[in-house]
Amino acid sequence: MDNIIEKLKNRFTTKIFDSNFQIGEDVEEKIVEMFNLAPTSFGLQPFKLLKISNKKDRDAILQISWGQKQVVDCSLLYVLAIETDIDVVLKRYEESQVNLRKIKKEKTLEYSEFVRNFLSQRAADANFYDSWATRQMYLALGFFLSMAAILDIDTAPLEGFDEKKLDEIFGLNKLNLRSKALLCIGKRFILDEYPKLPKIRKSRSDLILDI
Repeated sequence: MDNIIEKLKNRFTTKIFDSNFQIGEDVEEKIVEMFNLAPTSFGLQPFKLLKISNKKDRDAILQISWGQKQVVDCSLLYVLAIETDIDVVLKRYEESQVNLRKIKKEKTLEYSEFVRNFLSQRAADANFYDSWATRQMYLALGFFLSMAAILDIDTAPLEGFDEKKLDEIFGLNKLNLRSKALLCIGKRFILDEYPKLPKIRKSRSDLILDI
């Protein structure tokens, strides 16, 4: 346990990546699986990872992310996007229940109706689904960042970019997707001074309110 805590203490949002470092395919598969195994509400995973490998595409993202060079220097770059069509999300889950858990179709439909009722009760808030799906994405991202740190994989999650322009560049609206964050993965550059700074976190008394 102490070793895990030390790994998490050593985790920083990487400011400078080693542009010569490349993550192997075996590690990349583990990265995707870690993200896929993260918990989400109802187990629905209403999001996708868009892998950006093409240099031209990365350069385009650099132009709309205020020059944050992590997007071009990291080994792996993903756009984290939520799925905007709940019916597509539910249908996929229904099929998984039937195929993997051997649950009868009518039972899966009951579950989907339960989820729809949950969401419809909050229909007065036009942004509720967007907010809910985004929270699920961040649950998975937080889970992944912790696991990556334990495996000595450096990361930089970024929100500083023009979401609308990115959606336009990659035609995400036509795919029923909406970008929310960028995830840069690789190896921190040895001259990156940021990890050498003391980590600032709340004290336990500030973090926990004993009632």
